[in-house]
Amino acid sequence: MSRYQNALKHGRYSKESIEQRRLVRALIKESRKIIELKVFRVSTG
Repeated sequence: MSRYQNALKHGRYSKESIEQRRLVRALIKESRKIIELKVFRVSTG
């Protein structure tokens, strides 16, 4: 079994896994924006 077939077997490259990681990255990105806004507002008082 090749490396790629093994990766497919364990699901790292499945559509669902790729989509889930994309959504998590988007959530983290938005969270960072919100945190930056809150920090900016607090620091500028």
